[in-house]
Amino acid sequence: MSSPTFMIATRNEQVEELVIYSYVIGFPCSFINALIFHFVNLYTGRPVKWAIVAVWIGTGVFVLLSLAGLFIFVYSFTEHILFTFVGEKIGEESNTLHLISVAVGIAVLMPF
Repeated sequence: MSSPTFMIATRNEQVEELVIYSYVIGFPCSFINALIFHFVNLYTGRPVKWAIVAVWIGTGVFVLLSLAGLFIFVYSFTEHILFTFVGEKIGEESNTLHLISVAVGIAVLMPF
């Protein structure tokens, strides 16, 4: 039995659409961990409200950072910020060293 993805790819003339489908399906799935945590806390009868709020906020922040990374063509926006910070620390004395370290970080993280 073949996988559904293979069947979609073989029957679809616009294979580029599969990437869009994966984003549409993957975006809601990124909140599943927070949803399960929320349900388990409510189901036990002793919800820890601050933990529920923290998990939802944390999940939302990481989703927003991932979307930002997707739209600026950097593999992970968080890693981009990390490399920029490292570049600033390395390049405090030299603007050239700063630019080189940021360029290397971005080049390593760029999706192929």
